[in-house]
Amino acid sequence: MWKIGEPEEIARLGKSEKAAKSEETVKPEKLGNGRNRKNAKSAGDAGSIWNPKNLQKEVHAFGYDFSFKTYLLTVLAVLLLIAVVGIFFKLQAVYVAAIVIAALLMLPVLIMDVYRRMYEQKRFSDVCDYMEQMLYAFRKKRKILASLEECCGAFSDGMMKQSISEAIAYIRVGQVKTDAGIFAEALQRIERHYSCEKLHAVHELLINAEARGGDMENSIRLLIEDIEVWKRQVYGLQKSKKTCHTECILSIVAAAVVCGIDMYVMESVKNMMQTSKDVSVFSVTPVQLTSFFFILICFFAFYKSSKKMTDDWLNKKVKNEELLIKSYEYVAAYDENKEQVKSVMLSLPFFAGAVLGYFFVAPAASIICIVIAVFLLFQHKFSYNMMKKEVKEALYQAFSEWMMDMSLLLQTNNVQVAIIKSIPRAERIMQSELLTLAERIKTNPGDIQSYAAFCETYDIPEISTCMKMLYSISESGGGDVQKQIENLIMHVHALEEKEAELRNENISFKMRSISFYPVVGTSAKLFIDMTMGTLLLLQMFQTAF
Repeated sequence: MWKIGEPEEIARLGKSEKAAKSEETVKPEKLGNGRNRKNAKSAGDAGSIWNPKNLQKEVHAFGYDFSFKTYLLTVLAVLLLIAVVGIFFKLQAVYVAAIVIAALLMLPVLIMDVYRRMYEQKRFSDVCDYMEQMLYAFRKKRKILASLEECCGAFSDGMMKQSISEAIAYIRVGQVKTDAGIFAEALQRIERHYSCEKLHAVHELLINAEARGGDMENSIRLLIEDIEVWKRQVYGLQKSKKTCHTECILSIVAAAVVCGIDMYVMESVKNMMQTSKDVSVFSVTPVQLTSFFFILICFFAFYKSSKKMTDDWLNKKVKNEELLIKSYEYVAAYDENKEQVKSVMLSLPFFAGAVLGYFFVAPAASIICIVIAVFLLFQHKFSYNMMKKEVKEALYQAFSEWMMDMSLLLQTNNVQVAIIKSIPRAERIMQSELLTLAERIKTNPGDIQSYAAFCETYDIPEISTCMKMLYSISESGGGDVQKQIENLIMHVHALEEKEAELRNENISFKMRSISFYPVVGTSAKLFIDMTMGTLLLLQMFQTAF
């Protein structure tokens, strides 16, 4: 089996498809992640966002205005909210002051998140409009420069129009700096501002069409359909996130009302008792502390939920690639017998400790050792299943992207050549499987098992179906290949929809779990408040009688 990312082999396979980029080539950057906004020059010298002037500069870096008057009104609104909450819970001044400090420290970050969300939405909308405009324009003009000029006129002033203008100017100057070519270098002016795999795929298609000519109608149509599917997925995710954020806010409000009503009920019961001891339930130190920490938990829940709304819209958030590669290699090289032996060797000392603990220490120590020993005895199965699940999820995402790339390559190549050309552009998690697939096809090109064995370890029915369709396309020869490719794309879109649904459900679940923070805080506060309130009422009852 090939090792993932084997540089010599992948470089050799991809050499004819993509020219090597020199060190002068600008690497695409993400502008909306809060850390790297290269085009916002003022952001580089912005300094701390807790300084209102620097906060204004940071917001301006996103393309929006934020006046000092707006900042003051926001601060006043926050202080008014804290005052209402403080009065409702009858907090002492020291706790109110601490909450004010925490809120003012958190406020600039929350303000930045609001503008970052708008900025990410604008970037996504601009990229989608640009890709569709460019594809429609190229369908008519058949030239990249003419298409860029037409596309540029469709945008109002802003980052996208500026990026397109830079690309047009670069082409007109015509000074090639790398082996990638004038068009690749020019379009990188756009990609470095809007880092996105879909955008890169569109540019590659345009560059290949400009260089080779031919009928690219089907490829353009496929990309336009893919962009529409992508838009539905992203907007669906953002709608789900917004719903979860609203649920979090409602959870916070409901939790605060429940906690407040509980204390007011106990205070009413206390007031009905005739006693000389005049002590308020609200003034008891543990109750004051629970109110203080409960409010902080609610603030943290709102902050956490808000941060989840600010992710980059243009790129999928994936797990650590290196960890995924290690998981893949572990699953690929897994030998159950060897792993079982290792697990037995690890568990033996604890089994021995359990025996010694039973006779010489205490039964409790023996039980702990037995639990650890049993876990270690089966830890290899736990590790294997966990890593296999992680790799399976990653393959789901990577495979749909690879199949879209394959559908474009199949417009001008046969299946075997398309697979070879796709390897350098595929995700690293798939490259080993693709190299092995290419080897099998080279050895047994007419055997369906050469295709069906692709990723068979992970038992993904959708992948198996698509690979069988690739085999049919390979064997059809002079048949209706275009119709088969269209059927393949239908399966790819179905796969993308399912992968997006699973990913969106996972993200939504994580966001909904934030709503439980106030619930947990409420449970802890009610338990402590009711305990302290009961004790106070008992003391007053004893005093009265």
